[in-house]
Amino acid sequence: MGMRPAHPIILPFILAALFAIAPVGVSPLRAQMPQAELSEAYADAARLIRSVPPASRTGAPSPDALSAAAAPPALPGTRSTAEGAPGRPLDGRILDTASGRFIKESELIARLLDARFALLGEIHDNAFHHRLQAALVKNLAARRPSVGFEMLPSDMGPLVSREALGRPVTIEDVALAWQRGGWSLWDIYRPVAEEAVAAELPILAANLSKADKEKLKKEGWSALDPRMVRRFNLDKPLPPDVHDTLLREIIESHCGYNPGEEVISKMIMVQRAWDATMATSMANGGVLIAGNGHVRLDRGVPAYLSVLAPGETALSVGFVEVGPAEEDPSAYGSMPYHFLWFTPRVDRKDPCADFPRTPRSTGVEPGL
Repeated sequence: MGMRPAHPIILPFILAALFAIAPVGVSPLRAQMPQAELSEAYADAARLIRSVPPASRTGAPSPDALSAAAAPPALPGTRSTAEGAPGRPLDGRILDTASGRFIKESELIARLLDARFALLGEIHDNAFHHRLQAALVKNLAARRPSVGFEMLPSDMGPLVSREALGRPVTIEDVALAWQRGGWSLWDIYRPVAEEAVAAELPILAANLSKADKEKLKKEGWSALDPRMVRRFNLDKPLPPDVHDTLLREIIESHCGYNPGEEVISKMIMVQRAWDATMATSMANGGVLIAGNGHVRLDRGVPAYLSVLAPGETALSVGFVEVGPAEEDPSAYGSMPYHFLWFTPRVDRKDPCADFPRTPRSTGVEPGL
């Protein structure tokens, strides 16, 4: 089985919602998602996250206990463990896609510790993914990596910089930068930031600045640093197969609605600019927290890092929700990540259900 269609949440959330380049009503989700609109299971997960002791607790967790001890308690009917849940054998398991074998958390951590770049993906509204990211950051802290966030635009950098503040960064500093940067869902991302703050790791506002975002929409590639544009050939067309794949994913993620060539071209340009900017921000190494679409090997941040730091190891972890009829690992074999960490699926409302202006795209379903 090949790779499944793009999650309807991913591209609208990070492209149309944040950049506001699609016509009103095109995106099925808003960047500022009211708590009242979250599913009951998601709200429960958020409350569980807030109940966990802060990252300043003493003692690192045992690496092989991440899935059980560091992950939040399972949603009703599921359990996440390193060995897999009864009846749900993929939940909590980690697949090394190169070898096709399952590995323990300790092996994953050892591999990430040896890499210059650790790229941790996510589905943005899945609290399980953020708890596992937080546990990985805690276990990688020994090598003193920077921790870059897709969710923080570069113009928020001074708010999370020890040098700019003249003191250690606090969790309140990160929360303020998060709010001013315009990203929502802080409650479920907070555990990741807490681990970085507790270990006094440098925090990077890794994404395109607000000002550059606006210029990019109006002026195209000339709005960006010409050195970055030349280095990554950003002003050159994508290979036809990559372009066509992105086009299909954008339409699928908009519930079958085609917003038109001009809008799609801008979305693709923004996607490329985000990935190039995030790669540039972490050129010295570190951990990146970003959506699964940005850490994929074929066209995401790793592709740009291979230009910036040839020969250096950049390992990508995709966090994958397990569908009820998708317990066969071969169903995920073509997904472009070094590792797949399988988790329970969040019980979210179908984002296409209230999307009456557009046709349903064949094959679109909730999930990555």
